[in-house]
Amino acid sequence: MDPSYPTTNPELLDPDRRAVEERRRARNVEYGTYVAKSQIPWGSVIAFQPGDPVPASTVEAHGWDKLNLVTKADKPPAAVNDSPPELAASTSAGKTAKGGNNA
Repeated sequence: MDPSYPTTNPELLDPDRRAVEERRRARNVEYGTYVAKSQIPWGSVIAFQPGDPVPASTVEAHGWDKLNLVTKADKPPAAVNDSPPELAASTSAGKTAKGGNNA
């Protein structure tokens, strides 16, 4: 087992893991902010079903919130996190795990 993961030890922090966790957090904000209220068509197909997460950038670009097609998600984006709690805690403090197998 990789002794550096999970870690909150600043001596064992790796910029690659930090980048992965920052990207994961950005994705969670992008897809954890809005959900579809009804079917949303995109061209001739249904792009989103009711309850599906809808990318925040798409909502903002097309004004779907003003058209009443989406609603804010029940959980705030920070709650949509599939990172291990220890790693999430270390990256939220501006740190990431270092060393060992980063695969």
